[in-house]
Amino acid sequence: MNRNKIKFSIITLVKNSMEFLKSCIESIFAQDYENYEVVIVDNESTDGSFEYIQALNNPHIKLFKSNLGIVGDLRNFAISKATGDYFITLDSDDKICDGLLTKLSEEISISNADLIKFNAIVEQETKITDNQIFVSEIDGNFGGKELLSRLCNEFLDFGKIFGPSWLYAVKIENFRKNKLKYLPLLQEDLALAPLLLLNSNLVRAINFNGYIYNIHSNSITTNKMNTIKKAYAVLRICDMFYQDIVKLHSQDEEFSQLFKRYINKVLFLKSQKLIGKDREEYLSQLLLREYYEE
Repeated sequence: MNRNKIKFSIITLVKNSMEFLKSCIESIFAQDYENYEVVIVDNESTDGSFEYIQALNNPHIKLFKSNLGIVGDLRNFAISKATGDYFITLDSDDKICDGLLTKLSEEISISNADLIKFNAIVEQETKITDNQIFVSEIDGNFGGKELLSRLCNEFLDFGKIFGPSWLYAVKIENFRKNKLKYLPLLQEDLALAPLLLLNSNLVRAINFNGYIYNIHSNSITTNKMNTIKKAYAVLRICDMFYQDIVKLHSQDEEFSQLFKRYINKVLFLKSQKLIGKDREEYLSQLLLREYYEE
């Protein structure tokens, strides 16, 4: 595939994120690659975000309004409007690194992979931290199941997180052919990533920092109520994983047991973020699952 002809769709959702939105958009416009579109869905923002984007009057931007509310549904809506060969997701309080689109186009032109996985770095209160949880040194071409196994082992051994969908450039044709979708619940990224991998014949993993993940005081990551909601959303997702991945691949005992261990660690880590009665109630729910091991 000619790298100059590869078109990227950058999927961005906006709701009252003006404080960070300008930096997010600027990181896109700073790319040294021109063949892209930015599909932005405004989720009833009230802080002037919609008007700001509208006033940019940039031909790369496709701007929509939606009252769907749920992030997974909004992402699905945005992807349905995308016309690129590949899409990447970008939260409106995050940024992409310089040269990401050029690097992706180079890798795709060589491999024509269904999925390209890259790394992220963490920015906390405007400072880049030494947090390496999104940085994998895995590099090369893999079958989707093979890479998923390696990523699960990285998570189990070193705490490397591979779940966020913003770590991947996804071939839209393959995404639609396999009827993949984000689930309409919190932690929709966690639910999708293993399915993206398992439905990809060829995945290219690159040791390249392409995304800047911003943790700030108003972030969903730091909200206590969301921590509880996210924990129970993860429990629902892991129930789904057990049925649709562990059991479905039971004939491959090594992979099935590995993914079961992955599920258990995800749930354990979620339980550790809860305190007091919330943790007790959550642990009691875990013990009801036949797949959960203390």
